[in-house]
Amino acid sequence: MDLRYSGSRMTILTDQRVPSAAASAVGTVLLRTIVEESFSSPCAACAVTQVSWEDSPPSAPEDEVIVGINQYIQARKANQSEKNGITGKVVIYFNLKEDQKNARPTQLQNRVEKALIDFRHNHLEVSIYPLGRSANAVKKYARNEGTFVLSAIEEPAQVVARKLLRRVTQAPAILQYTDCKERRSEKNAIFEYYVSPSAVQHWSMPAKYFYKSTNMKVTFESKHGPLRVCYNRATPSPELTKVACEDIPNGQKKDFVTSNPCEYLDDFSCPPLFFSVIGVNATTERQGTCVDNTESICRTIDQTYFKVTHEVYQSSTKFHIDL
Repeated sequence: MDLRYSGSRMTILTDQRVPSAAASAVGTVLLRTIVEESFSSPCAACAVTQVSWEDSPPSAPEDEVIVGINQYIQARKANQSEKNGITGKVVIYFNLKEDQKNARPTQLQNRVEKALIDFRHNHLEVSIYPLGRSANAVKKYARNEGTFVLSAIEEPAQVVARKLLRRVTQAPAILQYTDCKERRSEKNAIFEYYVSPSAVQHWSMPAKYFYKSTNMKVTFESKHGPLRVCYNRATPSPELTKVACEDIPNGQKKDFVTSNPCEYLDDFSCPPLFFSVIGVNATTERQGTCVDNTESICRTIDQTYFKVTHEVYQSSTKFHIDL
């Protein structure tokens, strides 16, 4: 999958227990990693490890799988806490159980519901896309994202696959600033990135970084080429609402201002800020903006560099925050 940010990155986990003493306790299940941060433009899964299904340990219970995913993403976030822009995260959850109509709630189902509540509270910005044979069997995993059902009667598998791919590639990356009240950190918090011509990057800023503010200003600056930036709080794909888009010429800035962004709301109920950054095709000459090496955040020499900063006004005090 081309996730449109820094090449193709994907981690694939099996739901099998790691055979160890600790694996018998709920909450300590370690999911086996098949693919870890693969990076290849033409092939997201080129680093896939051969998996043998013979003599494999039994699958972990559903609640332990959700707990394991919760812990895994929590650890990934901790490793990225110093970055001001990180790639988006989604969970594609395969549950191929058949529909059990009129089944009574069980202790396992109750534990699954509890595990899902904890997951959503800890990872509000992470969507679960459940895929299975029965809508009833997978709907509990989805919030508003919808389900993906493999059924020859309803939709062919290739149609379901295209819809799933579209949802995954539209999952926004995250603008974050964990030390937003530490003025000494501002100079190190400038966020810079690149976008390809005609490509659409989706970005969001969770409310936990600004929910106490009375006014919010996010500034996008274009360098070495023009940009189009779209802003909307109602949809993670603001480029679909043309009136929400602004063209930013080469070397110029554009402010997006929001007053009382979370009035009467907390960081859980307040919606994030959604942005689409679109590379505009132009004949602008770009020189020295991209170095061809694996450490560079740009991929091709025709990409446009952009920078994001923002200002937060909180109560009677103003905090200037560079992202």
